[in-house]
Amino acid sequence: MLTEHVLWYIVVGLLTASMGLLAPLLKRPWISAPQLHMAAGLGIGPLGLGLISLEWTRDVALLEVLSEVAVIVSLYAAGMKMRLPIRDRRWITPVVLASLTMIATVALVTGIGNVMLSLPFSAALLLAAVLAPTDPVLADEVQLEDAEDYDRLRLALTGEAGFNDGTAFPLVLLAVGLIGQIIDKELHPLGEGLWRWLAVDCLWKIGGGLVFGVLAGRAFGWLILLCRKRLKPGPGAEELLTLGLIGLTYGLALLIDTYAFLAVFAGAVALRGLEMNQPETADGPGPAEGTEDTPPEQELVREQTRVADALERVVQLFLAVVIGLLLSPARVTDWRAWLFAAAVLFAARPLAVYATTWFCDLTGPQRGLTAWFGIRGIGTIYYLSHAFGLGISEALPDTSDFLANCAILTIAASVLLHGFTATPLMNWYSRRHADAPDDHRGDDPGRDDPGGRG
Repeated sequence: MLTEHVLWYIVVGLLTASMGLLAPLLKRPWISAPQLHMAAGLGIGPLGLGLISLEWTRDVALLEVLSEVAVIVSLYAAGMKMRLPIRDRRWITPVVLASLTMIATVALVTGIGNVMLSLPFSAALLLAAVLAPTDPVLADEVQLEDAEDYDRLRLALTGEAGFNDGTAFPLVLLAVGLIGQIIDKELHPLGEGLWRWLAVDCLWKIGGGLVFGVLAGRAFGWLILLCRKRLKPGPGAEELLTLGLIGLTYGLALLIDTYAFLAVFAGAVALRGLEMNQPETADGPGPAEGTEDTPPEQELVREQTRVADALERVVQLFLAVVIGLLLSPARVTDWRAWLFAAAVLFAARPLAVYATTWFCDLTGPQRGLTAWFGIRGIGTIYYLSHAFGLGISEALPDTSDFLANCAILTIAASVLLHGFTATPLMNWYSRRHADAPDDHRGDDPGRDDPGGRG
């Protein structure tokens, strides 16, 4: 019998196989994997054949778990691509984008929600906060291609996504707490004068998550190297090690009440840095990867990056299908939500980037592309479902569905617009910057770091 449960397995199998079989098609400039998989979700969802239903209010708990796992995997993969010493000055731009730019974007989107949509301030703030995280996983062309890619634009966008999936959390909690105060129900404790929000949700959870992640990444890395030398694990060990590292870092960060998303990203960056601490020989940096003389640190991060990339592709598939399934007829005909999505993508993000990155080391084209590629995706699904899990649907019975419409349609618009424009714009950018001395592959990241290695 063809039940919805059975159909899920069939669809997942077909789409997973398509990732390999349709690879040549996906290299064309007018189509991307997320677009194709979102179209598949549309085809089998409420807008198409109606074979599988995924309702936001009914399935919010499932969506929270799925998106949480997807965020963790994508953050680990992003961190493994960031081959920069911790004290390298090129971290400045990603940090600015994930802090000042994100706050400016949230302020602008809150204003749009309040003025254009007539939402109460707290509801508009919640909508802006859940849309704060960016997500280059939905447009491969704007990510770092590998650990030898030091392009400043890709570094900025990949690093921004790694950071702001965690730095957006306090803003979401602030909005939830304010909504709770309005209805006289403690949805999230903020403390008198917001002291608890500032001290715990901002300072401790952000700082603690980053510090713990760095320590965990280094500690787990050295432990794995020690075990490898003595135990010599067999085939399949790298996949298990990757999942174990992600799970341990995330779980322990939650145990000490920090933002585990930040811990996973920082842990991956720290693990990636192990290979950068190896002394160079008089003849150069040492043997190439894949040779018998490859240092164990390089072999470890190479294998971890390979596994993380494979997991990220599966995550991308599921996310895009879920977005397609969430596009119901009632949702896609909400013209106010589409208008809001256009304002976020065409106005709020560009204005915020230009207002806050004027002092960053970006060229004009790099700043312009950074302003455009504020891709929304997996983080928004997680934060929105998390907010619903905290009781937003009961606190805002007349508004919560509209908030979900705005967020989901913004993601869908982002997948379409950024998917169509990523390849031609990045091809233009690559041609323009082909001869740039500080933006090419193979440039040693330590050269810009007079303070030493991270």
